[in-house]
Amino acid sequence: MITFNGMALVPVAVLLFSCAIATVIDGADLKISTIQHNSGSPVAMNPRLEERIVYLQGNRRRIEDRREQRSPLWAGGPEVTFYEPHGALIESCEGDTKKAFSLNLDNRTFRPIEMGRRLTPEEIRAFQSQIPPNAEKPTAPTVLHETTTKDTGERKKGFGFTARHVITTFKVVPLAGSTKVVADEIVTDGWYIDLETGISCDPSNTDLREGKTYAYAALSSGTSRQAFNPDLVQTTYIGKPEAGFPIWRRTTIRNSAPAGTGNSEQVNVMESEVTELSDNPLDPNLFEVPTNFRSVPSPQVELGLRVAWWARWLAWVHYYWMSFRKAI
Repeated sequence: MITFNGMALVPVAVLLFSCAIATVIDGADLKISTIQHNSGSPVAMNPRLEERIVYLQGNRRRIEDRREQRSPLWAGGPEVTFYEPHGALIESCEGDTKKAFSLNLDNRTFRPIEMGRRLTPEEIRAFQSQIPPNAEKPTAPTVLHETTTKDTGERKKGFGFTARHVITTFKVVPLAGSTKVVADEIVTDGWYIDLETGISCDPSNTDLREGKTYAYAALSSGTSRQAFNPDLVQTTYIGKPEAGFPIWRRTTIRNSAPAGTGNSEQVNVMESEVTELSDNPLDPNLFEVPTNFRSVPSPQVELGLRVAWWARWLAWVHYYWMSFRKAI
């Protein structure tokens, strides 16, 4: 086990140093590989591993994802690894318009997708019509969203950059008059560098400053409009939000909910780190849909989880054995 400024890291963190490169030149091609581990308690999340590779070339970007998780093959059965489809998203800019394609690299299919479209006036009116005209609008905040950003002052070299250690705490606090919101806390402990990974047609980020804003928020269930009273959300920023690129980050999410004898707390942890950051020239074909891929409607692009052949065989044996026992 090694440490990163005193914090224990998983063994793959060795790559954080062995793959270090000189400072990336502005406008150069980029390849960024990231690995993420998820876990949770007391309700255990299926141990989950996510691998992501981002390729950048000019105003084009490609994002590849691989995900796997450990789950029982059947209730009470052995745990096996389930694999999600190996997917990719290709984005390119034509002025302010973004073109995007979703690819399934396992079955060689693709489809165009719509990114960041503005709602039409008709769609806006349809959403607004769901709010009953007699809905009570609070005059005082009923929910507090508080984001506190703290730069610890610690610095470390990573991939040729100077990384800064920043801790961000986001809290959701129900106030008087709110009955639909439970308390949440998200703490993100990370190391950030100044690296631009966007393309020109990405939605512009609001320059968040310290201070407060207010907005109405409301939820509905299906076609029901009962108890559709909106919350007045007060959003408060303490410290300037971090806008850098994370090379290592641990996010801890705590959700509190009423239980029989008090409050129960679910804790989920997501830890991610960059394992490779390269500015070597990229093949332009990475940003094109391969000619041997076929276009399909949206439902056909996604495949279900899959397992190794021996696990499929074991599941079939278990299924027929249980069917046989029920029949006798």
